[in-house]
Amino acid sequence: MVTLSTEKEEWGFVCGQVSVLEAGLLPRDFFQGLAGLEKLDDLLHRLQDTPLRDFVTPGASWEEWNDIVDQHFRHEMVAVRENSPSGAVAALFLLPGDYLNLKRALLRLGSYPFPANLFSEERLAAAAAGDVGGLPQDLRMTLARLGGSPSDDPAARAVLDAALDGAYLRHMLDLAAELDIPMITAYVDDLVLSRAVTMLWRAARSGQPLKALEDHVTPLGEHTHIIRGLLSAGDPRGWGALVPGAVGDCLRQALESSDEDPVQAFELHVSNALMNFAKGAKLQTMGPERVAGYFVGLKAQVFNLKLVISGRFNGIDPDMLRRRLRECYV
Repeated sequence: MVTLSTEKEEWGFVCGQVSVLEAGLLPRDFFQGLAGLEKLDDLLHRLQDTPLRDFVTPGASWEEWNDIVDQHFRHEMVAVRENSPSGAVAALFLLPGDYLNLKRALLRLGSYPFPANLFSEERLAAAAAGDVGGLPQDLRMTLARLGGSPSDDPAARAVLDAALDGAYLRHMLDLAAELDIPMITAYVDDLVLSRAVTMLWRAARSGQPLKALEDHVTPLGEHTHIIRGLLSAGDPRGWGALVPGAVGDCLRQALESSDEDPVQAFELHVSNALMNFAKGAKLQTMGPERVAGYFVGLKAQVFNLKLVISGRFNGIDPDMLRRRLRECYV
C-alpha cells in the first residue's frame, strides 16, 4: 500500500462531499442482476431506481441511455471539481473526452461530443482551421511530426491516433507530477503503461509496423525503455517478459488465457487490479486520493452501465456480459 498524504486539510470539504457521493455508486451484484433481466422494460425500470433517475427524460428510449450515463458522469465530476483545491484530479479523468474532441477537430468532423474542458470550443475551431499555436507544446510538436493535416488515408489516421494517444498519455503523467501525490502517481503510472501496451497491441493486430510509431508514443517517462523493448520485440506473444509489476502480471494472465480476445482480457485484468489498488483511497479523510478513488469508481460504473445496457438491448448472452463486468468501488 502506497503511503497516503497528510496535512491536506484544504481537501476536507470535498472529501466529505465524496463520502456522501460514494453511497450512490452501484455494487457488482446490481450489474449482475441487471444483465440477467429478460424484459427490457424491467431493465429500464431498474435503472430509474438509481442515481441516474435525475437525468432521465419521460419516455426515454434505450438508445438515449448512453447519453444519460455520460450526463450523470459529467455532472458528478463537475460537482466535485468545483469544490476541489486543484482541478488536476478531475482533469485526469476528463482527458479522454478532450483528446477525442481534438481528434475530431483535426479531422474536421465539425462536432464535439464532449463538453469543452481542456480545449475550448474556440481552440478546437482554430485547430480545425489548421492553427495549432494555442495547444500545449507537446501537442504542437506531436502534430508537427505528422507533417500537415491528416488525410482520408486510413494509414495516416492510424498515425494520428498514435500521436494523440502518446500526447494524451504524457499529459496524464504531467498532471500526476503536478499533483505529486504518491498514490495517484502510482495509479497513473500503471494506467499509462497499460494503455500504451493496449495501443501497441491493437496496432500490431491491425498489421501496423510498430517501429514507425516510436516517435509518436515515446518518450513516456520511466516507461520509455519498456515501450522501446515492446517495439523491438514486435510479436505481442513475447511481451510478457518485458513488462514489469502489476501491469506485467495482467499481461501474462491475458496471454495465457483462452479468452477469444486477449487484448480485451488484458484491459479487464488491468481495470480490476487498478480498482483494488484505488480502494485504498477510502482510508483517506482529507486528501486528493479520496477524490481520485471516487472518480475511479465512477468511471468503472460508466463502463459497466454501458456494457449491460447496450449488451442486453443487442441480445448478448447475460453470462458473457457478467464475465466482462469490471470490479466496482463498493
